[in-house]
Amino acid sequence: MENNINLNNNNSSIDSSIEEKKKKKLFIKIVVFLSISFVLLLTTLINISRIVMFSNIFGSFIGNVKALGLVIYLISTILFFGYYLALTIILILYKYKFNKDWYPLVLKLDNKLDLLSFIAKCFSLLLFLLIFVATPCVVVGSSMYPTFEDGDAIIASNLFYVPKKGDVVIFDSHDYQSTGFNNDDSHSFYIKRVIATKNDILTFDYENNLFYVNDDNISDFSNTISIESADDCWYSILKSINNITNTYTDMELDTATTITVPKGYLLVFGDNRTNSLDSRVFGVISTKSVFGKAIFRLFPFNKFGSF
Repeated sequence: MENNINLNNNNSSIDSSIEEKKKKKLFIKIVVFLSISFVLLLTTLINISRIVMFSNIFGSFIGNVKALGLVIYLISTILFFGYYLALTIILILYKYKFNKDWYPLVLKLDNKLDLLSFIAKCFSLLLFLLIFVATPCVVVGSSMYPTFEDGDAIIASNLFYVPKKGDVVIFDSHDYQSTGFNNDDSHSFYIKRVIATKNDILTFDYENNLFYVNDDNISDFSNTISIESADDCWYSILKSINNITNTYTDMELDTATTITVPKGYLLVFGDNRTNSLDSRVFGVISTKSVFGKAIFRLFPFNKFGSF
């Protein structure tokens, strides 16, 4: 009899130990996923403009369904966060207010809603990776030739990205498109190379039609696609910066030869200087309109890899 009692006690102790481990495992799962979902939601709120840009790229890529990517991502992320926040609240209330064991109820809810939470997590994490880490894009046009050609498939990233001189960036061009140029929504994102960033000094030599960035000559300054002279290109850049900084009066603009790129703005040119609609026409662009940096080429396969 005594042996039976001891055996029962041992079994009970083992069962209790197993349940405690399961309880601890569920608690860790809730804390980890709550933290991840909170970071995703916070990143979303801070970078909502970038997510809207992604939605536009995603929409034009699958057939002009502009809001689809944004809606799916927002719903998934909110459900992801809301689900684990609800489980956390239940856990805290049962443990500290009602003085009851939270495990049975939370486990029951987690089992019943496991499929829904799995779907929300998958969409939220997948779209987060597509939006911030690796966004597939397709180059349209020849403005970046020979670096990129029409139809090249590339990967862009904007995770903790700060534009630097020499980077190839993708940006929303809506604020920079002129009436006489292509305003098709499907081509609203441009890909160009960063020529100058904040505090870079731009200089123009009217006599020889030469343009300099920090005393480095930039060749092919004229832009034949818009049938503009080098003087016109310089004036477009100069005026766009002056509208921000008010460095010169309207009379002084006609003869000004130097100006500094303000903080938060970039000068961007296409690599194909004779066939590119860029800062030589619409001036500097805001860093807020930059979606990300081109980092990798997927297609054509004979050029697969970094560039």
